[in-house]
Amino acid sequence: MLNGHAAGNGGNSQAGACGLPRFTSTRHGTQRPLGIPTVRDRVVQAATKIVAEPIFEADFKSCSYGFRPKKSATDALEAIRLMGGRRHRYVVEIDIRRFFDTIDHEKLMLLVEKRV
Repeated sequence: MLNGHAAGNGGNSQAGACGLPRFTSTRHGTQRPLGIPTVRDRVVQAATKIVAEPIFEADFKSCSYGFRPKKSATDALEAIRLMGGRRHRYVVEIDIRRFFDTIDHEKLMLLVEKRV
C-alpha cells in the first residue's frame, strides 16, 4: 500500500483520464500538475497525521496558533486581547510565502525520518 508513497510518486493519479485538465494555473502565472488524491492517498495521509502530529506538536509553544489542532484564529485574537495589557507590546505574524515550493524535500524527509 505504501510502495507508491515510499518511491516518492505519492500515488496521485494524474488528471486527464476523464477529460479533466492535466495542469492548472497558479496565481503566479505558472502551471503545475494537477494531482487527484486516490482513496489510498487519503488513507496514507490520515495514518501519517495520526503518527506524526503528536511528535511534532510537542515542539510548539502554547502561544503558537497557526494550523494547529484545536487552535484557531479566534483563539489567537482572544490571547492577544488577554495579554495585550500585560507588558506585551508585539504580535508577530509570519507568512512564509511559497515555502514548500522551495524547500529541499530530500533534506526535509531525512529530518522527518530522524524524528519519526
